Amino acid sequence: MVRGSVARAPAEGNVRRAARLLAGGARVIASPLPVSGEVVVFTGVKVFSATKARDRDELGTQVTRWCREHPERTIVDRVVLQSSDSEFHCLSVVVFYVDAAG
Repeated sequence: MVRGSVARAPAEGNVRRAARLLAGGARVIASPLPVSGEVVVFTGVKVFSATKARDRDELGTQVTRWCREHPERTIVDRVVLQSSDSEFHCLSVVVFYVDAAG
């Protein structure tokens, strides 16, 4: 994807695709929420994830700390995801935000 281009995040909440677009330099501007259809505009995505039990227990603290360290960012949406297989359990918190200048 070309740096500075604009892309839309998928309606089905494909967070990984949105994160890849941002990492490639795209500016994700809107994503319809899958349930309500409401459009949420955002300029950035922050992903927190953990697989170890102790790290999963601390995930909320990490999110809170990040929010306090970045008061210039307004949280516009969040998604909590859990995935697991026979050995590992991963918990992810995905935060969508708008920069104050944004």
